[in-house]
Amino acid sequence: MPPRPADGTTGVEMGLPTHLRLLDPLGGGTGGTVWRARDTRRGRDVAVKLLDGDGAAEVLEHEARAHARLRGVEGVLALHECGLTARGVAWLATDLAEGSLAERLRGAPLGDDAARVLCAQLAGTLAEVHRLGVAHGDLTPANVLFGPDGRALLADFGLASLDGEPGRGGCTPAYAAPERLRGAPPSPASDVYSLAATVVAAAHGRPPGRSAPDGLPGWLLQCLDPRPSRRPDAARVAAAAGAHGRRRGVRRRRADR
Repeated sequence: MPPRPADGTTGVEMGLPTHLRLLDPLGGGTGGTVWRARDTRRGRDVAVKLLDGDGAAEVLEHEARAHARLRGVEGVLALHECGLTARGVAWLATDLAEGSLAERLRGAPLGDDAARVLCAQLAGTLAEVHRLGVAHGDLTPANVLFGPDGRALLADFGLASLDGEPGRGGCTPAYAAPERLRGAPPSPASDVYSLAATVVAAAHGRPPGRSAPDGLPGWLLQCLDPRPSRRPDAARVAAAAGAHGRRRGVRRRRADR
């Protein structure tokens, strides 16, 4: 892990730009630590991720390439700047989010309706990410953050695949598609599986494991098919999740009459 800065440091000791003042640690990500920092140049707080371990510079370059490809995509956590210090500390500065899905699930599951809305948002984002030739590679509750407006944001593209070229590292077994556990690189189909596992966890408090909970809609079960070719693409998932929510709303209004 990168050395812990002293309280109130600007990060100069670590070689960070002088306009980034590290404040307090927010948690860990793929191969690094995330800090709340004051960006004095922008006049607001941001998140600074400090990468560590062997290959940190390679991971930094890969994640920066993914973010460059996805710049401006709604639903992707925005990257502001990144670099490698003279001390070998790789860092990225992003928007500051309002916590992760993993943190919210420590209290209680979101329930079916909120999980369906989450699914529609994330699937819509994934559809655009995939269209641009990127597969996330490790979609889990820890990598789903929330913006100030409550919208779900995809974060942590350190393991992403760009045009079939995977990043360095593994995956989170509880949310990974079967083919990923067998060593296959990230793909749009494996992202759809991980999305479904994340949505199940959001609704029920845990990922599906070897057996899915009873009562899942058919389109969500299709996302969990062990055969990648049988899973719908992200655009179809977004449409199905939105239609499912509209049907539930109609049934509720009829029941209230």
